[in-house]
Amino acid sequence: MVAIIYIVTIFITFYTGGICRSVPLMALSAVECVILFIMLALSTAFILSISCKFTKDISYGCKNKELKLPVSISNSGYLPQNRVYFCYRYFYNGKKVVNKKFRTSINGKSKRTVNISVFGNYCGIIHVCSKSIRTGDYLGIFRLFKKHSDVTDVLIMPSEKPIELIKKNEAFYNDISERTSNNDGDSMEIQQIREYRSGDNFKNIHWNISARTDELYYKEYSNSARETISALIDIDSTDISRAEKADAFYELCSAVLLGIYNNIGNVEVYLTDGAAPMLISDKKDIQNVLTKIYYANTDKKVNISRFEEGFILNSRLELYYENKLLQSFSYENYENEIISAKLII
Repeated sequence: MVAIIYIVTIFITFYTGGICRSVPLMALSAVECVILFIMLALSTAFILSISCKFTKDISYGCKNKELKLPVSISNSGYLPQNRVYFCYRYFYNGKKVVNKKFRTSINGKSKRTVNISVFGNYCGIIHVCSKSIRTGDYLGIFRLFKKHSDVTDVLIMPSEKPIELIKKNEAFYNDISERTSNNDGDSMEIQQIREYRSGDNFKNIHWNISARTDELYYKEYSNSARETISALIDIDSTDISRAEKADAFYELCSAVLLGIYNNIGNVEVYLTDGAAPMLISDKKDIQNVLTKIYYANTDKKVNISRFEEGFILNSRLELYYENKLLQSFSYENYENEIISAKLII
């Protein structure tokens, strides 16, 4: 639009100068033509010298929070550019979510990293795709673009809401000793005493120190003697075809795995796509396991009948232990059910 207005202005100046036989107006129209071609040449040079790419293959974010995704912009030309537009869109479960555009500037012969925004309403994979790069001259007369194709994934992680699991024969002691035992009688040493974090097992609070300091302190034991229990995640793509259903399933996966780790011990996680089992011996491992669940091949299935011991969680939100149904969760109220659940195994 700006280019059209500018060309019309040149025509009016030239026409008026010719009718009035005005040399200054004729000269002005000539100068305007020169500026037009200079700006066109600049815009062409700018679009050829600019490039963008995502700096990460996978980024992690939290549900219902804005995530800043880094993009690297390079200018191979000598002149600075103040009108660089990076156009992109992102998808969830194969459906287009939104188209967005980000404007920035960059100096000549330089690189810089900018952050574009992505917002995840549901847990799972968001596919972010670049569409084009647009740039223009200093006067804003021309705005040229070129297609740009780059992709990256953003993995939206569930919140840390562990399910409370209790073993029937488990005794609770608020001891202040530096050694304790697991259910098999193996000795477990305290690895460190640290401040309490959200999601920590409440029974392992160091009450003696907490009473003296008016702050909650947590006894973190060595993982070497922790009990290891198996958990099978049974994924069926037909049950998580909708974003809302997939979101509920991923939240429940996180809650179950975190609940087992907090209350029982390490978790050996199996997926029904036949992938190698994964061990959760630290809270940080849960993110890696969820990543594998997100990318699991739901077309492949293994026989789940051999998993007679341990936990089984399916994408219908049913949780089993030793082939007995512990609880069936609902898609409409699963968040409250996770918080209020107190499952005895």
